[in-house]
Amino acid sequence: MSWNPLAETFKTNSAINGHPAFDQIIIMDAAGNMWGASSGFTNLPDAERKAIPNLFKNPDSARASGITINGKKYFALQADENMIMGKKGGDGCVAMKTKGAIVVTTHVPPIQTPELVNKTEPVVQYLKEQGH
Repeated sequence: MSWNPLAETFKTNSAINGHPAFDQIIIMDAAGNMWGASSGFTNLPDAERKAIPNLFKNPDSARASGITINGKKYFALQADENMIMGKKGGDGCVAMKTKGAIVVTTHVPPIQTPELVNKTEPVVQYLKEQGH
């Protein structure tokens, strides 16, 4: 099953004042294997996808080294075992995990990272309700 249509639906439904909250979204399993992504995010390098789960296991490494998504390195504003928030200039990212899935979203201005968190949380809740 491809989760790409679901990722696109989440992206489309994330709008804030006419601007999509998600520039991109990827949904992966806890090991970093891609389940689905919005267009333009489907070629996320394997090394980046595989590194993200490790950041949740060792949040100090996220705070020390940041998080790289699609070749862009974000400074970690917050990192713990459930959520990583990153920022680079006006752009930002959020990675959240459930017991079996990880959701990574990015934003560009005028969206702000706290707004991205608020729009990513329902995606994570949906995955939890589905048993992930």
